[in-house]
Amino acid sequence: VEPTEACLLKSQETREPTTVRYKELDAIIQEIAKTATQGEKAIVVWVVDNAPGLKAHANPLAEALRKNFPKDGARHAVAVLGEAPRVPLKLSEGPDAAAAAIAALASGPPDNALKNAFLRVREAALFAAGISGRAPKFVVLFSTENADTEDDLEGTRRIFKDNKTAFLAIVPETAYSDSYWASVL
Repeated sequence: VEPTEACLLKSQETREPTTVRYKELDAIIQEIAKTATQGEKAIVVWVVDNAPGLKAHANPLAEALRKNFPKDGARHAVAVLGEAPRVPLKLSEGPDAAAAAIAALASGPPDNALKNAFLRVREAALFAAGISGRAPKFVVLFSTENADTEDDLEGTRRIFKDNKTAFLAIVPETAYSDSYWASVL
């Protein structure tokens, strides 16, 4: 599937999952924001890795949220990609609270613990699925590093497909070069 604007929008219209690879941060956020403005408010769960590299990337991510999302275009939640599940921001209106939660994560101590990225994105997908309504739902993984451990690839795919939730990853090229990650992205 070519990474075009139509791919992500079509996936929300038909409620069928689709794979889009190698997209830039702003392009991903703009596509989600466009979907959010075409009907019901989108649900966006940001799974953010607070590894040491987050400090350098938190401000651009926060600014991209504020710049691309209308104040009332989507509802956001922020979850931490960490050893233990943690949701510093429950579902909120508008991008400002999500941007602030990401900035707060970056200002705290980094987490270098082993992380199971697929477990955390499954939890985020189930969180999004639990929100009532027909709004388009997205889980966006933001990490500056490759995850340390992953498990249950098929179970992860099934949860996203069954719950009609789009999964997008904003990760470094090293994640895409990892054969296990490449099979899911």
